[in-house]
Amino acid sequence: VAGQNVLPAMPTGVENVVGVLIMRIYVPTDANDPTGGVGLPSITLEEASGASRALTECTAADREVWKSFFTPFATQIIEEAPQLPTPPSVDAQPQWLQTTFPGLGTNPDNRYLMVPIAWKPGRVVVVRGKAPTFPNTRAGDPVTKPAQLRYWSFCTGSNVPPLITADCASDFETAIAADGAYTLVVSQPGDKPANATADKGVTWLKGGDPNQPDILFERHLRPSPDFYAQSVWNVPEGVPGAAASVMGPYYPRIAYCDKTTFESGGADACFAAATPIGSNSTPAA
Repeated sequence: VAGQNVLPAMPTGVENVVGVLIMRIYVPTDANDPTGGVGLPSITLEEASGASRALTECTAADREVWKSFFTPFATQIIEEAPQLPTPPSVDAQPQWLQTTFPGLGTNPDNRYLMVPIAWKPGRVVVVRGKAPTFPNTRAGDPVTKPAQLRYWSFCTGSNVPPLITADCASDFETAIAADGAYTLVVSQPGDKPANATADKGVTWLKGGDPNQPDILFERHLRPSPDFYAQSVWNVPEGVPGAAASVMGPYYPRIAYCDKTTFESGGADACFAAATPIGSNSTPAA
């Protein structure tokens, strides 16, 4: 329809099934107002005959009814989703994998690079790479500013149902050096290095439950045509090790380290002491 955004409701030929329309909001300016001050959109249903009717906003009782209706379906989808492979041993170097996010997280505008993490006392995970450009609207950039990605982020969470997210750092929340590089440290709260702070140029994320299989994932939302070739979107799905050659300097080099090594020598010391996947890449400064 001219002048309107059109989303296909169902695949061709699919009829008489329950559909779901989701409005996703990643990072509201005000956590107490996720609609950004504009409120929820109104919804009008239009029949094939041309007749239309506006839907009223659900009451608290309505929401409980729909919650009880949809929860079993959502739970089944999550439980049947394939789990990412767990590391073969606690010290095996983690390998990134491009894969559809298990359960309800994925949508056609996102691609995810994921890596399973194994925890042991004192361990930290160090990640380095070149940050893609993005419209930093928090810093005053216009939404239409040309950039390599519309949005990107790193998150941690469990690799078992119900796939609870533990922590996230959005693009604008990530410390980025003058040369465009970032350093990310993931650990359990008690193992957070003292120098894993923004003023030291480091972004820290809390790891998931140490007693459960854990994952770290990078999200790429809507790459520009010029950046597509180096984005997660161009990484072959399900092929371990494929991301390094595709993403070049934007590949998130990763290595296990211990808290004391990071505190004494930072990320340089951690990568020097490890043999991270993608070590043939030039280290980020």
